[in-house]
Amino acid sequence: MAPVFLAMIVLVGGALVVAVMQNKNEEKEAAAAAAQAAEPVQTSNPFADRDNDPKARDGSKIGTKNTAPEGLDQTPLWVDAKVKADQGMALVKEASAARNKGDEEAFRAKGIQGRDLLDEALLNTGDWLISLQEMHPDDRQVARIERLRAKWGDAYKKVRKIN
Repeated sequence: MAPVFLAMIVLVGGALVVAVMQNKNEEKEAAAAAAQAAEPVQTSNPFADRDNDPKARDGSKIGTKNTAPEGLDQTPLWVDAKVKADQGMALVKEASAARNKGDEEAFRAKGIQGRDLLDEALLNTGDWLISLQEMHPDDRQVARIERLRAKWGDAYKKVRKIN
């Protein structure tokens, strides 16, 4: 019985020694963390390159510059695409109305026609718009064209999966 009692005393004593050592390590780590927290942290400002002048931009996505030549919306490419897209938007609206009435055949027929017209308008103006964005960033005319094309894209999404 004495060896078992002695083994238990050694085991409990060893556990106490380990606990005291861990406590000392935790105190050292806490002191190191406190010292590190006391040092000022250098953070970079992600907006350092932005102009903080409130007059620089009006807060909207529309640019305040007019760097593009006047009449961008009168170029033949844009006029042709806009005519096709307007026809496509009208057909998509008709298709949506037909679907709401339960006429799936009319929805399918008008949806396909509208989708094809919108797809053609979007494809014809895509590269042109990218070049405009590169040459005239933050331009009001370019922003108007971007918004209109986004509306075309939203209408296209409504009918893109019709077979």
